[in-house]
Formats: sequence, C-alpha cells, structure tokens
Amino acid sequence: MAFWTSSSTLLRETLIQGYITNIEPLRIGVGKEPPLESLVDLAVLRISYKGRTIPVIPGSSLKGTFRSTATAILRSLQLKACSGLSRETCMDSEIPGHPYQRNLGEEIESLLRIGKTSEAMELFYKNACLLCKIFGAPSYSSKIIFSDAYPLGELSASTRGQA
Repeated sequence: MAFWTSSSTLLRETLIQGYITNIEPLRIGVGKEPPLESLVDLAVLRISYKGRTIPVIPGSSLKGTFRSTATAILRSLQLKACSGLSRETCMDSEIPGHPYQRNLGEEIESLLRIGKTSEAMELFYKNACLLCKIFGAPSYSSKIIFSDAYPLGELSASTRGQA
C-alpha cells in the first residue's frame, strides 16, 4: 500500500540538535554478510566522508530508540502505545465494535479504495496510538525526521579499524 497521507503543509517546525555520548559498546552492523573488503566477521556500518571512512548511526536507528523509549514511558503511564514493530502496530489491531472484525489497516485500505480519504484519516486518528501518529505506522508517514549521527572531529587512532 502506498502512503496515504500528505505532510506537504508545514504548520510548525522544531529543530533539536545534540550530541550523543557513547558510554557502552555500540555496534550498528551492515547485516549478516560482511562486505568483501571487511577484515572482520561483523562489520560496522560506515560511510566515506572527505576521503575517510567513518562509522555512522543511521537516523532510523535513532528514531527506533526514541520510539522504544516513548513506548515504555506511555505504557508506564498506562496510556495506549503499540510497539511499532512489524505486525504489532495500531494498523494490525482490531477496531473495537467493528461489525466485520477488520483491523485498522484493512479498514483504512477499504475506505481508500472507494475514495473516502477523510473518513480513513478520521478512523486512523480515532484508533491509532499517539506514537503511531507521531512516529508513523505502515502506510502512514512519520511526522518527525531523524538525521544520521556522525563522530565529531578526527577519530582517535585507538578506534580506527576497531569500531
């Protein structure tokens, strides 16, 4: 299913910048198979930047960490919050009192097929948790964007090739 919402009208923008301090081991991998030029079995995700190869933390990994933390906070407050994981989003949950026992995603898709976009959006906002509305859900685009994170300055000699 294609994305069915548009965020073409920007009503408010907030930019938050910060620094990440790594206090525990961290590995953002490139999958199960190491790249051909890799000297290790579990390669770290890296990019080429100004003639150097540096490690990177993808924005999607940061977004997942923020969503996971927000899920724990909302649940601790006993508020509705799905995990956002595959097959565990609000789009996969049944709509309370729906006569055909459809899940939210199926009903939205049905409404979109017959051109009822406003009704689909209303149904989503009535039944989805706060986190799906902010971080996105299958076929519903996120309202926030996380950029990739890169190391500051030169990498120290002790971390080159070990990261």
